[in-house]
Amino acid sequence: MKQTRQDFFTANGGGIKIMTFAEFARHILHMECGESLELYAAVNRQTRECSRPLSVRKEQWNGTPFYLLGGHGQEVRTINFVGRPKEEFQTTCHDALDSYDAVESIGAVVSILRELSPEELHKRIAEEMKTGCKYLMVYRSEEEMTAALDGKIYAISDTDGK
Repeated sequence: MKQTRQDFFTANGGGIKIMTFAEFARHILHMECGESLELYAAVNRQTRECSRPLSVRKEQWNGTPFYLLGGHGQEVRTINFVGRPKEEFQTTCHDALDSYDAVESIGAVVSILRELSPEELHKRIAEEMKTGCKYLMVYRSEEEMTAALDGKIYAISDTDGK
């Protein structure tokens, strides 16, 4: 599955992509059997708070793919898409998510950050400097860097384009 860019990171390092129910339906249609997606039924972009954790998993039985949607202590729901038009599948996804009190969008976990230890960071910088890379600033995590650079990534090069 293609990597999806997150809208923000949670305090525990989960990259959250806010999706409408229709975007969620399109996203899971591309999942492979056996693949899972963690998500939250309630997500707030401003406070970066996520609640009501759920998971969707694509499975197959007797050659028929289907989705299982549920969470800890929550009722498990089945989403079937075989022989349905795309619009009906989106409605089915909407109804399933709505049953978990999702409002208009969900937060899908699309990446997990791994913070480097000071030793790992020093080793990586030393190795890259041997190849000619130069560092102006170093951040321990993508979240820290994104916050410091106001969400923008800048390409910096020498005058000769390196």
